[in-house]
Amino acid sequence: MPDLIRLVHSNVYSKKFIVQEFHKFIDGELSVFKITQKLGEIAEYKKPSWLVKDTVLEKYYPGGTVDKADAWSYALEVPVGKEKEVAPPVESPVTTPVRPKSAISRFFVAKPKTPTTANAKSEDNKSKEEKKEKERREGK
Repeated sequence: MPDLIRLVHSNVYSKKFIVQEFHKFIDGELSVFKITQKLGEIAEYKKPSWLVKDTVLEKYYPGGTVDKADAWSYALEVPVGKEKEVAPPVESPVTTPVRPKSAISRFFVAKPKTPTTANAKSEDNKSKEEKKEKERREGK
């Protein structure tokens, strides 16, 4: 149990990675399922890292702290993009939020103003009617 606590406490990696790492460490003596169960019993994930419950820490580590000298040496390749230690949160300056343009406006495209097919047909019909009217007048 102390080895699992040492691996898990303040760890920023995923549950899957931690379980696989411990499984490798103990040479498969416990199933992945059992390790996952035990992880759930002794620790909980609180952003940005895993924290072993105080009662468990006290039982295996007097004083409730894991010694930094006992740092875990990983057997598996560590996931890229994660730091081993959690950095303190960085305060960002307060800025006024920029109001984005309406999301729906990007779906509308301005179309050039040209007569539609329906309008063009009605124009042709008007000119035909005008010709007929003119022919009738001339014929009379």
